[in-house]
Amino acid sequence: MNKTKAPELLAPAGSPEALSAAVAARADAVYLGGGAFNARMGAKNFATDELSAAISLCHAHGVRVYATLNTLVRDRELYDALCQAEQFYLAGADALIVADFGLSQLLRRYFPDLSLHASTQAGGHGTLGAEYLAAAGFTRMVCARELSLSNLKALCSHSPIEIEAFVHGALCVSVSGQCLMSSMIGGRSGNRGECAQPCRLPYSGSYPLSLKDLCLAAHMTELLDCGVASLKIEGRMRSPGYVYAVTSTYRRLIDERRNATESEISFLRDVFSRSGFTDAYFTGNVYKSPHLMLGTRTDADKLATARAEGAASLPPEPEKIKITEMSLVLRQGERSLLTLKTAFGAATVAGDVPEVAKNKPITAEYAIKQLSKLGSTPFTTAQDTKIDIKIDPAITMSAASLNDLRRRAVSALTTTERTAKELPEIIPAPDFGAMNLVPAERPVMSAAFLSPEQITDEAKRYFDEIYLPLGVYDKTANGFIMPAVIYDDENETEKIKALIRSAVENGAKYAVISNHAQLPLVDGLELRIIASFRFNITNAYAANAAISRGISRVELSPELTLSQMGYIAKHFPSSGIVYGRLPLMTTERCIIRSLDGRCGECAGVRCPKKANIVDRTGAAFPIIAEAPASAKTGRCRSIIYNSVPIYMGDKADSLAECHFAAHSFLFTVEAPAEVDEVIGMYKSGSAPKNSGFRRIK
Repeated sequence: MNKTKAPELLAPAGSPEALSAAVAARADAVYLGGGAFNARMGAKNFATDELSAAISLCHAHGVRVYATLNTLVRDRELYDALCQAEQFYLAGADALIVADFGLSQLLRRYFPDLSLHASTQAGGHGTLGAEYLAAAGFTRMVCARELSLSNLKALCSHSPIEIEAFVHGALCVSVSGQCLMSSMIGGRSGNRGECAQPCRLPYSGSYPLSLKDLCLAAHMTELLDCGVASLKIEGRMRSPGYVYAVTSTYRRLIDERRNATESEISFLRDVFSRSGFTDAYFTGNVYKSPHLMLGTRTDADKLATARAEGAASLPPEPEKIKITEMSLVLRQGERSLLTLKTAFGAATVAGDVPEVAKNKPITAEYAIKQLSKLGSTPFTTAQDTKIDIKIDPAITMSAASLNDLRRRAVSALTTTERTAKELPEIIPAPDFGAMNLVPAERPVMSAAFLSPEQITDEAKRYFDEIYLPLGVYDKTANGFIMPAVIYDDENETEKIKALIRSAVENGAKYAVISNHAQLPLVDGLELRIIASFRFNITNAYAANAAISRGISRVELSPELTLSQMGYIAKHFPSSGIVYGRLPLMTTERCIIRSLDGRCGECAGVRCPKKANIVDRTGAAFPIIAEAPASAKTGRCRSIIYNSVPIYMGDKADSLAECHFAAHSFLFTVEAPAEVDEVIGMYKSGSAPKNSGFRRIK
């Protein structure tokens, strides 16, 4: 992006009232959701009959509208998702925000003239991600909230598509698209817009997962220098007053190309905060003082918001848009023509043929009076409106005809003319050669371990594929697992490549990758590539997106049922997780350090690398620190694992019906003896010994 050009200011519109507030605050664009398939299902959102009016209002003011379809979609929902996309398309949306790579394939097929933006749920962390998204037909990437300034600069400098970055609002403690906590604990999937926000609850007597809201208002000049295409305010669950106050503030900062003052930060804090704000990801302080990012919604915060709302009037209505030019042509025997122009567009419409005047001919003054009755429309005329009236002598036109001409011209100024698409009532299965697989006599047995010490002799005999994290890979395994996140800065990609080469030289035959962006790092090597559960594959088209790129097998989302997994596995080489504690969150900040106030390695003492957090029911969730494979000391990520493991050892018949190409085991906190015990239970088909297990239904 041209750094001299101001970035777009993108505001949330969780309701018609919030949309009006965003327009009044002079946002350049808004994002909104419909009745389904959006990541804020708890917002008021927009009914079908509200969409056209909302988008027309925005377009009248030169405001772009991006519609959200940013949830994971299951196979039986693909048709409904396309129907929702068609509603947005016909209403005039300028782009769709999408997270599911299966759905995006269908959107490119049926709506090729509609821009696609990759949601932050799609996991865009760096340049490799942007390059993949560009090849997949996206025009913009909403980048991860965890990016530092240096990462953001590197991404904007090298990305082939636009970059959109969050600047204000609530922060997810987990890397976007990598949170299963709400889904696994309460059955409400954050990946499907139903997050119950378990991160805001207490654990072990405190709130180690609840983050303060993001605020980058004090870093505006740095953001402007980055070349970011769009600055995004989070808040579709927030009030219209919040939307107006925050958007107005950022509008002023962008226009004046300056950072916020202390007074402006204080104002934003009063409008809404959780014990203040954080900019720790952006500045890199997440690695120095991760506990300072924590915050809850206190009584003092609520009181400050109440005072701010009490002191402020309701958000104003958007200002009327001035008609800069009005041109009317009335010729005898020809259809009337009316042209209206504003700063944001122009429209010309043809109306009735004027009649021969039987008495008094129409005058220019009368025509102007009728055409200027813009009433409840977003438009108005002014003294400096340029008016050009051409009327042949001895003709007339009724008030009804002039009014109809005006109404249609106004509509043409705000309406995007589009034709309905021919959508199939049944979505055809992906046309790919891997379909109609012949089930193997025995599925591949695959196991992932966190350390070589867990890999027993029995494990070596039982498992065909044994994986270790790339950073600790050795010859006890024959495969490695890529880190969940790879950034651009500090030559991280080159260091990852060096580790991959070393693993291959030491016998690695398999590689598990965490997202599409990682495929170029392992492509061309003598490796079989597996797409991990982090790909969030919930439909056959998403599986096709991976398999068609040369990936050998896909590990299906654990949010699916066995039946839903089986449909995909019949067509594409797939695996299901049949044992293990699922990673519920991947966090860029070290939760262990937040719990005890120190980081062992940085403090010069031995870091335990492990901890537990206990919820209100007494369930303990293991946390294991994962140092990124190439990172320096002090940049430990935290992986929060489920309190109980999946166990399907006594469900052999149900698993056989799924046609899995492989069964995946995840060993995390298990000691070697426990690993052997699990293997023995699976060999014998034993039922679990107690209720401390989770089932795939």
